[in-house]
Amino acid sequence: MTKMTEIMIRTFYPIGQGAFYTEKHDNNINIVYDCGSKSNKNKVDKKIINSFNNEVINILFISHYDEDHINKIHLLIQNNTVNIVILPLLHDDERQLLYNFYLSIGFNEVASLINNPDSFFSDNTKIIYVSPDEDIKNDEDETSITLKELETNSITTLKSKTKILINEFWEYIPYNHLYTQRNEELINLLKANTIDVENLKSDLNYGLKNISTIRKIYKELSGNINENSLIVYSGPLENVTSHILLECPIFLNHWFINDKVACIFTGDTNFNIVNIKEVFKKKWKLVGTVQIPHHGSKKDFNQNFLLENSLICPISFGTENIFGHPYIKAIELITSNDSFPKLITENTDTIYIQQIKYIA
Repeated sequence: MTKMTEIMIRTFYPIGQGAFYTEKHDNNINIVYDCGSKSNKNKVDKKIINSFNNEVINILFISHYDEDHINKIHLLIQNNTVNIVILPLLHDDERQLLYNFYLSIGFNEVASLINNPDSFFSDNTKIIYVSPDEDIKNDEDETSITLKELETNSITTLKSKTKILINEFWEYIPYNHLYTQRNEELINLLKANTIDVENLKSDLNYGLKNISTIRKIYKELSGNINENSLIVYSGPLENVTSHILLECPIFLNHWFINDKVACIFTGDTNFNIVNIKEVFKKKWKLVGTVQIPHHGSKKDFNQNFLLENSLICPISFGTENIFGHPYIKAIELITSNDSFPKLITENTDTIYIQQIKYIA
């Protein structure tokens, strides 16, 4: 029997204080995780525009609704076609609060995406939500679905941990963890600044009347408006032999072979709340790359995921961010646990690319 071989290119783009990651498989299958940045647009926008050229993006995963993860999607869809967008499902009251909050401070694109993604994207883009799951230790057999079925069936919601089979080699597994205390910081700050949360939910004019206070609250949040993040596992099927052939920044000329090719994209997940080793324990032996959440934020970092595998750990952050990202101790802990931090800023020479070969 003839073996089939394909190549996938995984790229962590240098877009600074944000997130934009792609996986480009043979046969023109393109997957994107997040697309946003707060860094200097002159250093960022062209990199996003030039990442695809009149291509089809099969799936765009959106981790959550913070501006620095979604505010550049309009650049992505200017000249490309997005077939499917996969989002974390929000409760109606949470969606309404976030919608009015963003509208009141003038982030209209973000508000539109939250409230009505169907109108944000083209008529040909299918919107699918991942339902939340509080039970990290849920060991029930995961359901699976093919990319073709996603594209053609009338599916609007997926369970957390549904396996998305994009070809004979590879799968994506989204997981939406329902934080029982998510949005707590936002709500507490609103109340502390005498903003009536229920009025803000129900009356946009109320938000506009208190715009200066709400802007102040937004600046204090440091990207914590929506604590839940859609975590996505990307990795080979069990019967597939795969390895990383080439790691780049090119100027390092760094060739090596690594058979742990799976990656976990984490958005702004709080590692003190979500144990990704537990969530994806059936896959953990395949994981070699973990995107460090929230630009290496101190409050979201926990080293427990490092204590087994030797991992590659990309960290995206802006060189001029005011939050002290990344947490220097986190970099030290990654290194001292035989893992490798990859610092990705808005500077082009920090782009991080993996070339992965898989055989079945």
